[in-house]
Amino acid sequence: MQVLKARKKPIIVEVFQWDGTNDFSKIDWPDECINCLEYNENYNVLNVKTKEGYVLNIQFGDYICRGIEDEIWPIRQSIFEKTYEICQNFR
Repeated sequence: MQVLKARKKPIIVEVFQWDGTNDFSKIDWPDECINCLEYNENYNVLNVKTKEGYVLNIQFGDYICRGIEDEIWPIRQSIFEKTYEICQNFR
């Protein structure tokens, strides 16, 4: 067995930046994705349930990504801005 170096294949994922509300009507994602988002108004956070079963909470300005198998995951704004770039002209 040996350790190799690998690079993740570049794929386009859909993202939105959470605006602090619970209005997801403009997000055109399958219900199974939207149903994984739960706004907690007591703490003003959004709980995100991943396919692995984790419930992670995000704050205003953080991002939610949707992958190629409709999996969703949150990313802190500071990490997103360092590791992702917004693609123009993709639909």
